[in-house]
Amino acid sequence: MRILLANAILQQRTGTEVVTIELAQALAARGHEVVVYTPLMGDSAEALRARNVRVTDSLHDLDFEAEVIHGNHAVELVHAMIRYPHAPGLFVCHDPGIWFSEPPDLARIRAYVGVCGLTVRRIEQAVPRMAGRVQFVPNAVDLDRFVPRPPLPPSPLRALALTKHSGHLDTLRAACARAGVALDVLGPGAGQVVDDLPARLRDCDLVFATARMAIEAMAVGCATIVVDGRGLAGLATSRVAGEWRAMNFGMQALTRPVTEDAVLAEIARYDAGDAAAVSASVRAAQPLSRAVEQYERLYRGIIDGHAPVPADIQGREMSRLMQQWFPAINGVVRACAPVAAAPVDVSPVAAAPVDASPVAAPPVAATPPPEVMRAGFWNRLGRSIDKRFGPKRR
Repeated sequence: MRILLANAILQQRTGTEVVTIELAQALAARGHEVVVYTPLMGDSAEALRARNVRVTDSLHDLDFEAEVIHGNHAVELVHAMIRYPHAPGLFVCHDPGIWFSEPPDLARIRAYVGVCGLTVRRIEQAVPRMAGRVQFVPNAVDLDRFVPRPPLPPSPLRALALTKHSGHLDTLRAACARAGVALDVLGPGAGQVVDDLPARLRDCDLVFATARMAIEAMAVGCATIVVDGRGLAGLATSRVAGEWRAMNFGMQALTRPVTEDAVLAEIARYDAGDAAAVSASVRAAQPLSRAVEQYERLYRGIIDGHAPVPADIQGREMSRLMQQWFPAINGVVRACAPVAAAPVDVSPVAAAPVDASPVAAPPVAATPPPEVMRAGFWNRLGRSIDKRFGPKRR
């Protein structure tokens, strides 16, 4: 199959960047012709190119005829669908709140995928015709890279915090100091992004992380406390791992405030034997190979079942999206009007067969209003474009 992957950015190793990198490499290795489109390229894009995967930041001169378009972000997916007016699309919602993960309601998008219960629910609210038909594909782990570590010691000696946030790090440091555990910190929240995480995890006994980073740590065999700047879930044990998997080990599980005493209590629950059981369950339930096979089946079904959408319907749908998305631009962003959207219900949902039982949903932290988030995004995008293509300043 000829597959175009669209992602907002390929500069570092954030969640969707890693997803895009691993999926592109795996699909190419299975004989598919893959091109990755991103408007913002950097080290991650170059790493993919070094592995002989085509990456572009310009669709209008791309010599490639896509059979299916896989989008991880709304704007990039729609841009690609404009470039390829006859190709069907697939949209993956990776975030339950941020605006550029808002599912676009287009007839040519033939499949929608959520990575947790909240993202499934967001799709069903934004695209009501998909109620009961959203696919659930949890974040996956490349088991060839994240290999099991040696057995854990009876008590933790070395810990690692992996984070996009920084507000909770002093609390983690204080709790680890009281527990006698040495702590290192990596990730955008610490200002240190690395490309050798699998090797570093093998030297750690205890990891503090959420979402994809927590899943990778558990797959290696580290005892993992699910926590970040938004809140604390606790130690991922064999009793709760299945339940939290349906939440992507993320926001919905973070029901408690991050305090020194609470973190210290979770460290005290460290259990080397149970961590090994959690690792085995993650490796069995969330291998990259399974996710790739799921996406292959979706692509094939989309391509085989796709019928042309009348031009008038496509035009009306695109017009509605453009009216929602386009801010007032005159060289720079002047203002952005808020876009009405259905509120995201944070109650758990059963998106697909998962070994999870519903639990009470946590309150969702307040986020900036849509107009602020949009203005921030467009300003960042404008600065990136200026930096890359603008006139040199003397």
